[in-house]
Amino acid sequence: MQSRKYSEINLLTTIPGIRIYSAMIILSEIGDINRFTSEEKLYSYTGVTPSVHQSGENTYYGHITKRGSKHLRWILTEVVRVHLIWTKKHTMETKISQYYYRLSKKKPENVVAIAAARKLLQIIYHMLKNKNEFKG
Repeated sequence: MQSRKYSEINLLTTIPGIRIYSAMIILSEIGDINRFTSEEKLYSYTGVTPSVHQSGENTYYGHITKRGSKHLRWILTEVVRVHLIWTKKHTMETKISQYYYRLSKKKPENVVAIAAARKLLQIIYHMLKNKNEFKG
């Protein structure tokens, strides 16, 4: 069990912006990734899905639900910010940074940070499920 956790920590630290402390918080909040049958269930657990209000044929999407782990949302947004600093410093682009900068042209910074955190969570989900390192 412990060796599996160490390998998961090593996987997560391949993402620029995630170090051991961040990886440990993420893994302690997520737990066993196999308990989530889809990435959408992980988003829901984390509270980064938009609230939906429906009335008749009209559908309105609001703020994120925040029904999940506030610690996981916090560390993901912090990792995104550090990730952006790292990519600028190394003049490198990743899927996360491209997504962030594309959205930042038309949305407020905090909204973009949460959206990028959700993108990061998607990457983390697939990395942990498939045991793959971060590829950018």
